[in-house]
Amino acid sequence: MSNAKTDVVAPERYTGSPHILLLLNVLLSGTMTGASIYALMEVASRGGDIWDAGLVLIVGAGAFGSSVLFSLWVLMHPAALDLYSEGFTLAARWTLAPKKVAWRDIDQFFVYKDKMSKTVVYNFAPGKAPGSLITNLNRTHGFEGWLPLGWRLTPEEMVERLNAYRARALAAQDKFTK
Repeated sequence: MSNAKTDVVAPERYTGSPHILLLLNVLLSGTMTGASIYALMEVASRGGDIWDAGLVLIVGAGAFGSSVLFSLWVLMHPAALDLYSEGFTLAARWTLAPKKVAWRDIDQFFVYKDKMSKTVVYNFAPGKAPGSLITNLNRTHGFEGWLPLGWRLTPEEMVERLNAYRARALAAQDKFTK
């Protein structure tokens, strides 16, 4: 997606911080473990049989085990955002193929805040948004695309850097197309 003619803006790379997601995952696995222990105590206090307790243990162990596997995946595959003169590539934790977006297809980046967190989101330029289900669902919240949580910078710092980089890259592209 890049060529020597337009590579006048130096590439940048941002990587996700696994610490934030690991903390959330530890809280999730702790909650699952606590819920399993509580369910076991309920089964025992009501005089349930051993099969009920075994089922609770299997479900609890499965939930805890999947949390551990997810933690390992996050450590081995942190999110990466590569910026270059023609656009950006996002390699997120849950995707198999990186997502590529051209700067000309983006209208702006901004911070979206819900009740619990803030994240970096963006809208596409008119006529450039993909007609996907996820894009249509995102529109109900006021944006069309988003970056995952867990970057080393705050969402506000990320938005500032992304918009500035996009402006420099588009200005450099315009120089070569005139």
